[in-house]
Amino acid sequence: MAKTIFRPPTPNPPTSSPTKDQPKKPTPAETLVSLQSERNSLLLSLHAALFPSTTKTTDSQPTEHPTPSTAPTYTSSAAHFHHLYQHSSTTTTQHGLTRTEEEATLRGAKQIHKNHIAKLHAYNAVRDIGQGLIGMVAENRKARVKDCEEEFGIGKDD
Repeated sequence: MAKTIFRPPTPNPPTSSPTKDQPKKPTPAETLVSLQSERNSLLLSLHAALFPSTTKTTDSQPTEHPTPSTAPTYTSSAAHFHHLYQHSSTTTTQHGLTRTEEEATLRGAKQIHKNHIAKLHAYNAVRDIGQGLIGMVAENRKARVKDCEEEFGIGKDD
């Protein structure tokens, strides 16, 4: 006699149209516009933090970001790159910074990141030396490392 294997019924494949429970999936153009807007905001705030004396006030002239309905559509990637090349040759970008200011802002951010990583490496080296010294003290006293750490006021988060 052959055994029958129980297999649960397969769920229906998802439909392409959104339901009440499913939010509408953004189009690639909407996603691109959203990401460009977020990038512009981040660049402006970073520029303001790095160069507070040269930051432009845009309260009087709000920058308009393209909406998905006004964003250009491209029939090919060549047309898209041609548009980007033409756009990059202008003196001011969408967010109001010149190309030079944008490049300086990005260079400043990279330098901050590089300095932070260097400080983390230095901290880790000092921490490793300190742990080694505490280990030597614990071995000399024939005590546990944890007891020596408590004696020196070093917690688990230090």
